[in-house]
Amino acid sequence: MSWLVLFRHTIIHQLLQLYEINDMSYKLLLVAVAALNFFICYLLEILIDRGALNCLRNLRGKRESKKQYKRLDVHLAETPSWPPLNQPLFPS
Repeated sequence: MSWLVLFRHTIIHQLLQLYEINDMSYKLLLVAVAALNFFICYLLEILIDRGALNCLRNLRGKRESKKQYKRLDVHLAETPSWPPLNQPLFPS
C-alpha cells in the first residue's frame, strides 16, 4: 500500500478523502517506517516460531515413544551385542 503514500491524484485518494502531502522526504520516511515495521515483525515471528518452541521442547525433555517398534529400535541401538556378528542366524 505504499503507492497510496507515494503517488497522488488517484481515485482512492478522492474516495478516502486523504490529504495531499507535497514533501517527498516525508513520504519516503513513511514507507521506510512501514518497511522497518515489516522486517521487525517478520524477525520476531521467526524468533518465536523457531526459537521459543524449540526451547520449550528442550525444557520438556525427551519422552519415551509409545510405539513398540521405536522402543525396540532404541533398545537395539543401546545393545552393542546385537546382532551377533560371529554366529549365523537361523530361523527358529
